[in-house]
Amino acid sequence: MMRRATKPLDRNALAKADDDFYKAHPDMVKNGKRIPISADPNDPCAERLREDWIDKYVANHGEVKEVTLPSKKGGCTTTPCPETKKTLTEKEASQLFQTLKANKNIPFDYPVDCCYSRAHSMCRTMENKGIDCQKLWYFDQDWGKDGASNSLSPHKPDGSAVSFPDVTTGVSKPVTWVYHVAPTVKVKKADGTIQDMVMDPSLADRPLTKDEWKAIQGTPKGAYEEVTDSKPYFSNKKVGYSQDDPDMKETCAQLETHKRDRDAARKLATEKYPKTN
Repeated sequence: MMRRATKPLDRNALAKADDDFYKAHPDMVKNGKRIPISADPNDPCAERLREDWIDKYVANHGEVKEVTLPSKKGGCTTTPCPETKKTLTEKEASQLFQTLKANKNIPFDYPVDCCYSRAHSMCRTMENKGIDCQKLWYFDQDWGKDGASNSLSPHKPDGSAVSFPDVTTGVSKPVTWVYHVAPTVKVKKADGTIQDMVMDPSLADRPLTKDEWKAIQGTPKGAYEEVTDSKPYFSNKKVGYSQDDPDMKETCAQLETHKRDRDAARKLATEKYPKTN
């Protein structure tokens, strides 16, 4: 069952619900303008945002009705589920990449953290579109041990370090990771070969080969990759750890948290160092 506002909408309840919603989600206000909730039915977190808005509409005495949807197949959050597509053309992969990149619910511009939630949300979006995907993980050689270090050092195409303002000082500093993860899809190349391509808008503006993706992170000594299906929210086979988030609750909550962290860090940097931001 899903709730939808009864038409005609109560204008007073609508205005108050909007005010309450955007007060609770300041990350969805940019330069004084409110960013609408994504209308993409394949975005798993957008539905949670719509439910939050409905809660606020009801709290302000707006009327809603329950809508019954057909049952869903496992692994898909849209109705009906499309048939699974195992391989994409290069053009389809490029178009998919741009669609993923355009999703404002996912903070691709927060390199400090959030890769696991970004990857999980992207996988759900792709599966809702009927596209098969996996996840590619890249770990520091000592991940999970006391001696683990942030040895992955992402860089820009010009070779300079990927940097971001520190949330406590506002000082921009190079980003480093102890691990990173992104989804992959199988793509049929012009010569007929099939290759796994990484979909990571946080690092690039196009699909990357696995080697390209790892090279951007510096390919530190001893770093190792692992491949999983799309199910684990987090996974490291080497140490035998896995965590799931089947209802996307943790994923969507973390995306919201990291958008707030991103905005807070940028605000602090702008306030403390206005000439450099």
